Amino acid sequence: MAHLTASWDGLLLLTGDININMLSPSDRLTKQYQSILDAFGFQQHVTKATRITPKSKTLIDHIVTNNRRCITASDVIPGWSISDHEGIFACINIHVLRYQPWYKLIRQEKKLNTEEFAKDCANLPSSIVYYIGSLHRMFINLHPEPQKAENVKSMEK
Repeated sequence: MAHLTASWDGLLLLTGDININMLSPSDRLTKQYQSILDAFGFQQHVTKATRITPKSKTLIDHIVTNNRRCITASDVIPGWSISDHEGIFACINIHVLRYQPWYKLIRQEKKLNTEEFAKDCANLPSSIVYYIGSLHRMFINLHPEPQKAENVKSMEK
């Protein structure tokens, strides 16, 4: 997932029989799975049981996206006649945006101590990489003193 989220900035939609029961949030495996989803900014949209037996109900079929606003509805379709799983679906709101300018943050690096910055980065625990989200935020966290920055209008990413 790290490669996908680093190389793709559009809608990411993952679906499948994941076999992790989201109806048991206190289960160790479910907690680990949810923490991975949270770290990458993903949300699981199915909320009802997807496999129902006389003895149990589980939510093991998932629809996961990186943009919660694009899913306008999701639900379960009874599939008892063709499978032991219910069918899942989601309504996805996809529209093409017209060009909207975006801005790059350019830092003045005259006062940046690169040796100190490299040392700070080398000493970071690997788990923090998932929670910071951007080099800009990492820079601000490591060097909280005011840095002169300016926004520059850009036509390309």
